[in-house]
Amino acid sequence: MNEPLDFWSTPAVSQALATCDVPTLMDEIRKTRGWSQTDLADAVGYTQSWASKVLRRETSLTLAQVRIIIRRLGIPPELLRFGDHQIDEEDPTNRRQFGKLAALALLPSPRTALTTGENTATDLTAITGSQRRLDASFCSRDLIDGVRSHLELAVRAHRTAGPHAPAVAAAVSEAAGFAAWLSMDMLDLGSARTYYRQAITAAKLAKNDVLAVYMTGSLAAFEIDAAGDPLLGLAMIDKARKTLPLSAGSTPTAWLASLEALAHASNPHPDEHAATQAIRTAERAIARTDGPPPWPWVYPFDLTKLARIRASIAVRLGQPSEAARAFAESLPTAQPAPKQAALTTLEVATAACQRGETDEAFTLALDALNTGITYGSERIIRQARQFRYSNAPATTLTVARFDDRLRTTLLEENPLRIAISGHRSLPPATETLVAEALDETLSPITDDITGLTCLADGADTLFARAVLAQGGQIEVIVPAKQYLAGLPEEHHPEYRKLLAQAAQVHRMAFTESTSAAHMAASQHMLTLADELWAVWDGQPARGYGGTADVVQAAHDLNKSVRVIWPSGSSRD
Repeated sequence: MNEPLDFWSTPAVSQALATCDVPTLMDEIRKTRGWSQTDLADAVGYTQSWASKVLRRETSLTLAQVRIIIRRLGIPPELLRFGDHQIDEEDPTNRRQFGKLAALALLPSPRTALTTGENTATDLTAITGSQRRLDASFCSRDLIDGVRSHLELAVRAHRTAGPHAPAVAAAVSEAAGFAAWLSMDMLDLGSARTYYRQAITAAKLAKNDVLAVYMTGSLAAFEIDAAGDPLLGLAMIDKARKTLPLSAGSTPTAWLASLEALAHASNPHPDEHAATQAIRTAERAIARTDGPPPWPWVYPFDLTKLARIRASIAVRLGQPSEAARAFAESLPTAQPAPKQAALTTLEVATAACQRGETDEAFTLALDALNTGITYGSERIIRQARQFRYSNAPATTLTVARFDDRLRTTLLEENPLRIAISGHRSLPPATETLVAEALDETLSPITDDITGLTCLADGADTLFARAVLAQGGQIEVIVPAKQYLAGLPEEHHPEYRKLLAQAAQVHRMAFTESTSAAHMAASQHMLTLADELWAVWDGQPARGYGGTADVVQAAHDLNKSVRVIWPSGSSRD
């Protein structure tokens, strides 16, 4: 349904477009079309109660929901303007930063060939910089879709960049590195690793050895700290050193040495001597500093930054007094962003526990946990849990407060997130049996349900239908850009219909729809899920990434698995 041309220029609508005020746009369209709130809810694919809360501004919208609303109501994205207007800061949907980010996520990637000019790389890099600044104010889950869209646009620009290809490739590398950072914060480790590797590849295409070293070192830091694999981190550091140009200066050398020291201290059997030697290497490199650091480093890696690493190493080696001294030396460093500061605070808390200062430690840890909750940082919350499990002091009022907050966070009534894996190309009789079994298994569940699915034909689609019929929502994982083309043509209409009803779509970085892409998508799906439901006959997978492989991956992640294979079921 199309609005009159003058509708978009009326004062209320024009102001809403200028400020990305989506609730007002929804209400104005509802009035123009003569709809009730129920009609509006049906049009956007949500409940009347949800639509009412949005219009009354009792709930804010996620970026995924904004994209769905704009598409289903036919709001022209090109009319949305994001200028320096004064916006009500109390409404998170209307904040200027949200509007700017929504612009990146909403505007579709052009389907015609892009014209890449000499300013393209600078513009792309500026967008990544703006997104990085938003990391201090927004949850990673709210940022990631816009960042992925921007990365896809940068990749497309690189394909047509001609003589500007190296500069655009460097912009791709930066965008992929930030996508990796957000994925790590969400504990989506598989995606983080994929994006870091994409960043390294793009840096090499840019013929920028220093950028490649930076991204390789970032991947090493990820393996050491987030993935818990310091040996692999050491191998990545060695690889980075071999490609480091002599002209790069001392900052990269000092930084890589500090990461090496952290890796030695993080081993199951810490090597204090090797860590100390690596710190000495970093100190000697810093002493040679005689100018600004090379891009992408913005600030020199100096002694105060090294002190922060030394403190972390001392905590891991069980040296609380040395940790306290190093933390004190690191204070002149500029205050990090809130999420990074919370991770540092948890290490300070660990050192305080090692010194027997229980109340101070748990007060600090509670502050860090609250930051993790505020920003929805799975990484911080996981670190807070590990802090608690590693420290079992006598219960005091401070410890009890921390325990209550952690318990409430872990047990709060979030939607039950169920991933699905199962056989495709099921005979019609088996499809009927499986659909009935899914309905019967879902019906006793009283919690809100989010179903995670790749929407392949067969079990994936049957599960998605069942979840939606129960009043739940679905999130779709798209394994590759060419995924739909690899599905049976007769399934395409159903796929598109269900995809349009998804509350959120997670797009993997693969292009070709291969078995490796499918397995990576399943692994990503498992990181987002509480449990796995497997429509499975119990037999080995017929190819890599089959249901048996996904079941094993779920067991490896300590996820519960529920097998659904009704009596009388069979496979072709």
